Amino acid sequence: MRFFFQVAAAAVVCAAMCASTQRLGAQDTRTVTEPVIPPVCQTLKAELTANGGIAAGDEQKLDTARVQKGFDECAPGHALELASDGGRNAFLTGPLQLRKGVTLLVDKGVTLYGSRDPKVYEKSPGSCGMVNNERAGCNTLIVANHADDAGIMGDGVIDGRGGLKLLVDGKDSNKTWWDLAEDARKGGRQQVPRLIEMEASNNFTLYRITLKNSANFHVVYHHGDGFTVWGLKIDTPRNARNTDGVDPSSSKNITVTQSYIRDGDDNIAIKGGDGPVTNMTVIHNHFYYGHGMSIGSETNGGVSAIRVTDLSLDGDDDAIRIKSNPSRGGLVHDVVYDDVCIRNSKAPVFMDTPTPRPQPSPSSKKSAKASSPPAISPTSSSSTTTSPKPPHRRSSTPRSSAPSSAAKRSIWPGNSQKSPRDDHHNPPSQMPCYLSRESASILTMECLVDRRTAGAATPAMQLDSY
Repeated sequence: MRFFFQVAAAAVVCAAMCASTQRLGAQDTRTVTEPVIPPVCQTLKAELTANGGIAAGDEQKLDTARVQKGFDECAPGHALELASDGGRNAFLTGPLQLRKGVTLLVDKGVTLYGSRDPKVYEKSPGSCGMVNNERAGCNTLIVANHADDAGIMGDGVIDGRGGLKLLVDGKDSNKTWWDLAEDARKGGRQQVPRLIEMEASNNFTLYRITLKNSANFHVVYHHGDGFTVWGLKIDTPRNARNTDGVDPSSSKNITVTQSYIRDGDDNIAIKGGDGPVTNMTVIHNHFYYGHGMSIGSETNGGVSAIRVTDLSLDGDDDAIRIKSNPSRGGLVHDVVYDDVCIRNSKAPVFMDTPTPRPQPSPSSKKSAKASSPPAISPTSSSSTTTSPKPPHRRSSTPRSSAPSSAAKRSIWPGNSQKSPRDDHHNPPSQMPCYLSRESASILTMECLVDRRTAGAATPAMQLDSY
């Protein structure tokens, strides 16, 4: 598999990555339209005031019971509304369970905060808030289990408070949820809660909500058919380890659109673990820092029929990434990236197997070498004449100068700075790209950078993945 890029003087990579010369449509088999907020069954008024966070004296005043009671009493097709009451604008909860057909509606100006007390999330006594070798010791803050047609909507905020000190016996400890993630680098598993998790919940919707500071993954969607993410904002520091944005897992018919994501790990990670992920459309989105638009590392169930189009990635460590390892590898195919703009990324296209790989036998190496085309030098004149004809791109005028330093900074909704998407509408005129299968036993990726525009310090990159 080869991807060819031309890097403009402004260090912007605008690449069409396509399996054919045709621009293919959405892969989600549903007809997806902008969601509509359902009628309200009950409005809960905030009892806490949080100007910059929950006051220390309010940390034990949990709203969990009354919010859960609201879910349990709400009829399907309706929403439980969390609203402000004068200056009171905050809810503080432990784990919550959404019900079938019920939507959580968080009003603008209202924040639902997750508790900082690990005991609130424990699956068993002492199972949450440490690093050990056990699995999944903490309950997720908001769970939808077999809750078809449910959702989370509104212009408010859900804040996991991953960067604040944990409470132990009612007092601040010396560790945050994110500190535990760092401690786990030395060995063991971090026992921390996820923010939102859906299991076997068909036709689930996230709409306009803002998610912040999850202790771990922000959104996980398992074993479902029909998941719409529209107008989502995820805003978490880039140094918050393992804080994936949206992780669809073993599911089908998924659309992510009109969303803004920046976090400390994958912006989106498609995970085909104990079942396939298929029929997914990612369209009209902006990603900022994080680990980009990823597939894996779980691919053993297979990943297919994925379309990524009209995507800006500005400041991602890795932009387009496919990752796995020998313990969880599987077939990834029929994946198209089209109309993608990448800026300020360390690895615009990255395929990695982070654990030691089984080495091929000498005979298989010889066979793979014989079937592979000769290496192409990034400065070779012959490489341009032997490349396949590039797919059709809309006509454009090459940029004549680099953007200002202000234009290079990351953009966020409400910021008036120039977006990489603005640059993307005038990409470099020569953008050849193609995908092809070279060998059944070896996958070779070469990123060939035009040094005439990027400078000789930018090397070609090659990664072989067995």
